[in-house]
Amino acid sequence: MKVSETLLTEILKNETGISVGCTEVAAVALSAAWARKALGEDPERMEITLDRGTYKNGMGVGIPGTREIGIPWAAAIGACIGKPEEDLKILGNISPVVRDKAKRLLLNNKINVTVNRMAKEIYIHCKLKGSSSMAETLITQKHDHVKKVLLDGKIYKGWKEFQKPSFIKVKKKLEIKDIPFETFIPFVESVPLKKLTFLKKGLEVNRNFAKDCLNHLDEMELSPILERWSTEYKETSVRPDEYGKLITTAAVEARMRGFPKPVFTCGGSGNQGLVASLPLIGYAEKVAVPSNLFLRSVALSFLVTIYIKAYTGILSPICGCGIGSAIGVGCGLAYLLGGKQKEMEGVIKNMVGTTAGIICDGAKSGCAFKALLMVGMAFDSAKLAIEGVIIASRDGILSQSVEETLSNLEHLTHFGMAHADDAILDVMTKEESFLR
Repeated sequence: MKVSETLLTEILKNETGISVGCTEVAAVALSAAWARKALGEDPERMEITLDRGTYKNGMGVGIPGTREIGIPWAAAIGACIGKPEEDLKILGNISPVVRDKAKRLLLNNKINVTVNRMAKEIYIHCKLKGSSSMAETLITQKHDHVKKVLLDGKIYKGWKEFQKPSFIKVKKKLEIKDIPFETFIPFVESVPLKKLTFLKKGLEVNRNFAKDCLNHLDEMELSPILERWSTEYKETSVRPDEYGKLITTAAVEARMRGFPKPVFTCGGSGNQGLVASLPLIGYAEKVAVPSNLFLRSVALSFLVTIYIKAYTGILSPICGCGIGSAIGVGCGLAYLLGGKQKEMEGVIKNMVGTTAGIICDGAKSGCAFKALLMVGMAFDSAKLAIEGVIIASRDGILSQSVEETLSNLEHLTHFGMAHADDAILDVMTKEESFLR
């Protein structure tokens, strides 16, 4: 099957972007901001209805520029900012005035958050009630796909005027899923680097984010220990794999705590964007890697991440960083080590055969531990595949081809774990009530 270079480049562009803060809380804030803009006044009450995945990921994550966590804070801040043109960067540069207004909304119990457990994809419905009008926003399919903005039941004119083709573009889930895996390496090896300029700019965003995080290690718990471990009892510099784990873990921990800087996302997730890129960035900083080879390795990492997420879903019961971007970055690392098709397939088998089933129990600081584990596994899987050590196709849920293996993973995710999100939410909401 011949796949056009333009199609794969467009998929990369469509599945990447910039976000400040966890993507789910940013999307909630974006939804509230559109409703506030339509309403034209501060709301008297707010009602937020979310799918299970968005609710789960927003419960325990930090809000940038504040010391607060959770969906009600994100919704309140979005409503108080009221600048939807900021898109998923809306949680950047939150002013003290906005924080105070949001706090008053919350103190007066004006925000109600519920879960629509029947929603099968991203579903963020925000309803704001004013003195005499009501505005509502619906985001579906992608975190920034605003499907409608209504004022008193009618299409809000300001939203229609704002729409642009790039703004309303929705991911076609089967577009990449129908492409043979074997086409990815020829693409990354032949695509002109000028077509990957957007990717290069995004990598600078993530590199800067990681560097800033390393300068704020005193505000974190896990990452300072890793930094000490990485240099303790060593006379030489930090090994490339340890450095890659350090900067990735620090970035994920800081982001989950609400570090107020933008990141370059992949497959609808900032953490996935960090995990798919930072181990490669760290490796390239410690090893002499030609810049063109490095950029192509990242393109492969992002493509594999997007490919796997097409099987498992944007939000799912399994960890997207672990069973998604960590596999992608493992393929990118194998590529830097001279691997070809066989080795890429080996990385996927090694990773899926080892880590499939690791659950996603929401976005929070503890995600840094999963990043640490999975990035380490990515380095090991890549090096083992290069040595020809690959889990046999007959083992467990693995199959001969990548496509068959990922179809098995899809079956495990959507059928075998069909009730996992409900069970996870039951536990998380019980714990939330207990803590209160």
